Amino acid sequence: MKTLGFTGTRQGMTDIQREQFIWLLKTKFKEPFEFVNGGCYGADEDSYVIVMVKTTNHITIHPSNIQGTQFDWEPGVRVGRVAVLDQKPPLERNWHIAGSDALAATPAGQQVKRSGTWATIRYASRQGRPIYIIYPDGQIMFSETGNLEMMVQERTVIDGGSR
Repeated sequence: MKTLGFTGTRQGMTDIQREQFIWLLKTKFKEPFEFVNGGCYGADEDSYVIVMVKTTNHITIHPSNIQGTQFDWEPGVRVGRVAVLDQKPPLERNWHIAGSDALAATPAGQQVKRSGTWATIRYASRQGRPIYIIYPDGQIMFSETGNLEMMVQERTVIDGGSR
């Protein structure tokens, strides 16, 4: 089974990012897959709810060992289609998420150096993973090879509607 990793801002997704993430799941990830995220507050929480409601896929939560940034996940527990891995330091956890077969990301904005979301995107890029970046305005950029310099526009938003 293929894996789809997810990383995103702790500020949570914008409404249009949520809409675009749902579109991505429906159009690009129709086959069963394992969904992997870090279980943090914000966009991880948003993506978890969307995947739980809109799909029947298995979900793996890989929490970090930093308290106060995520729900109180119980490591080693599997309930239904959700499994929780052991806590790891954020960078190690991010490497695991970036090692998925593809990565979807909902950053708070353009690339910055000190950001766990952007660090995970860069890790996936170095590994040559396909990357979908959904920006706060809804624009989706894509690279099949993870090359951040060669990303192409996958989908745009016009007058509040997607196309």
